Amino acid sequence: ALLLAGIVVCVTVLLYMPVRVGEGDLLLVQSRHRQRHPGRVRHPTQHPYEQGQGLSMRSHEHSAPMLSNAITWSYAAPEHWAELDTSFDLCGSGQEQSPVELGSGAELLALPSLRWHVSSQQETRPVEFFTGHTLQVQGVGHPTLSFNATTYSLSQIHTHTPSEHTIDGEQFALEMHFLHTTRTNKTTKHAVLAVMFKEGAASPAPIRRVLESLPPADGARKPVEDFDFSELAVAVLQDMTSEEEETVRAEEGWQWRPNKKNFFTYSGSLTTPPCSEGVRWLVLKNALEVAPQDLKALQELEGANNRPVQPLNGRTVVDAGGSIQF
Repeated sequence: ALLLAGIVVCVTVLLYMPVRVGEGDLLLVQSRHRQRHPGRVRHPTQHPYEQGQGLSMRSHEHSAPMLSNAITWSYAAPEHWAELDTSFDLCGSGQEQSPVELGSGAELLALPSLRWHVSSQQETRPVEFFTGHTLQVQGVGHPTLSFNATTYSLSQIHTHTPSEHTIDGEQFALEMHFLHTTRTNKTTKHAVLAVMFKEGAASPAPIRRVLESLPPADGARKPVEDFDFSELAVAVLQDMTSEEEETVRAEEGWQWRPNKKNFFTYSGSLTTPPCSEGVRWLVLKNALEVAPQDLKALQELEGANNRPVQPLNGRTVVDAGGSIQF
C-alpha cells in the first residue's frame, strides 16, 4: 500500500511540474498543428478602381509594390482571371461584361446631353500615380454627372493603352476612363465615361498636363500641376457654343456632333477583376488627339493593359448620336 501511494504521488508531481518550452519547440508544435489542420486562406479582394493604389502587380518591367493581401492578376492572360479566386468568378461567368464592340448596330435614341457639374467650392489637389496596372489621377474635386435620373460623383481617372472598347471594329491608341460612383440603398453603383484618343499633332492642354511628366513606376504619388477639371471637361465633351459647333460641322460634315451629344451607352461591368456588373457605360464617339511623345511615355509606363472585347449576350447598346440638348 505504501509503495502504491508513493507511485501516485510521483505521477501527480510530474503532471503538475512547470515545463519550459523553447521558442524552437513552440514553433515546431505550431507547424505540426498547421500541417494536421490546414485552414483555407482567404485573400480579401481589392476593388481594382476604388482602392487607388497597391493593386495586384501585372507582368511588366515596371511594377508598383503589391499589397500582401492582393491577388496577383495580369493582362497577359485575362481569359484566366476567373480561375485566380472565387471573387473573380464574374470575369468568366458574367453575362454583362465589358468592354464590347460598339457601332452601327446600336439602337438610335435621343438622350439628354452629357454634362459635368463642377463646384467652385471644392478644393482640388490632383495627384497621379501608377497602380501597377494603369496611370490613375485622383483628387480632382468630385464633379458630378447625371444620367437616367441618377447622379454620380467622379472618383478617379485612369487610362488603357490601347483602347478596350472598339467602334465599328476600330481600336484606338488610348482609352481614358472617368470612374463615377453613387450610393443607393446602401449599394454602390458605378458609371464610367470613356473617351478615345488617336495619335495626332498635339494633346489637349489638360491632357498634356497629365501626360507630359508621368509619375515613377514605383507607385509614388506626384502632383498634377495647373490642373483644371473644368478645362478638361470642355475638351472631353467638346462642350462648345452653337456657333462653334456649326463651324466644326462645316469642316467635319453635317452629321458631326460634339461628344456631349454623341455617345454610346449600355450596361456592362468593370474591365478588371472582380469584373463587377451593373456598371453604366457612356462611351464617347469622337476620338480626341494625343501627341506621339505623350502616348509613347504612357505606353512605356503601362504596357498593354486592355481587356479584350466581350460578347454582348443580347444586351442593347443605345446610340445617342441624335441627342437633343436639354
